[in-house]
Amino acid sequence: MANFTTTQAYESSSESDNEMKVDQSHIQRKPIVRRSVRWVEEKVYWDAKDAQNAIKHEKRWSKYYTNKSRDGIIVYYRCNQVPFRGKQCDAAIHLYYPNDSNEKYGASTISLGNLENSCAENSTVPQSEDETFVLSYHVQYEDDIDDNEDAMDGENKFRFFITTKRLLKIASISIRIHADVTYKLNWQVFPELIIGATVFDRKLDTFRLAVPSNEQQQDFEFNFKSIPNGVDQIVQSKFMPEVLIADGSDAIRNAFMTTFNNDKIVMCWAPMRRHVDKKLSNVSFRQEILDDIDKLELSESEKVFN
Repeated sequence: MANFTTTQAYESSSESDNEMKVDQSHIQRKPIVRRSVRWVEEKVYWDAKDAQNAIKHEKRWSKYYTNKSRDGIIVYYRCNQVPFRGKQCDAAIHLYYPNDSNEKYGASTISLGNLENSCAENSTVPQSEDETFVLSYHVQYEDDIDDNEDAMDGENKFRFFITTKRLLKIASISIRIHADVTYKLNWQVFPELIIGATVFDRKLDTFRLAVPSNEQQQDFEFNFKSIPNGVDQIVQSKFMPEVLIADGSDAIRNAFMTTFNNDKIVMCWAPMRRHVDKKLSNVSFRQEILDDIDKLELSESEKVFN
């Protein structure tokens, strides 16, 4: 059986709680002080990681809070020289990420001017053998006035060539080079041009990566010309390839012949075999032909091949 305790009832001195009035005129309310902050743009980074590393390097700021709006994301940092649960320092900074950027990976798009500035900033040859740098670049704006063939169509264009000192040294001893454009590896949806060389162990060593905004002959000529210039600058030797291995791209082939005055070009084996296989799809002795083609790959010299 439950036990109940009797308590004395409370009786109000007024008939209704609504009639109770409290004189609060003597209570002094603490005024609310709102600080007005004037933000000054100090520096613009085209890469989010560069901005975050700059803040981290100062060892003075800690992430405070984040505001997300229609225009973008603002990450505020407070001065960490004062306790978190105390009066904050008047000094503060913030990083602003516009809607077209990403805090983790940086801007999803980049202007032509920012690209040109970035190429210029990274054109200094580093001390390290394996640190990448921009060997050469070209940026053309649609309103540029020039007599060259590139400027005739009045379009924005760019080309840049990335390599390392070690890769240029590999290029200096290479005589068989490979060139191909791939969309599987791209930058800002633009394809990347891979150039490498096969050495004695028949393995491909890539010694440069380039991104052209177009795939015309003059784009490939620019990149082919950059290789001997880089080899001469870094290794102080000449770069004169004897053979180009490429696919059926006329732009790549013509650029190679124009740049090096050499017409010795070999079709890349893999795409050649795929195309032959398709052409022989309705041929009864298809496998015999493919076997003969595979034997040609074992040729040790041009004389044996012929």
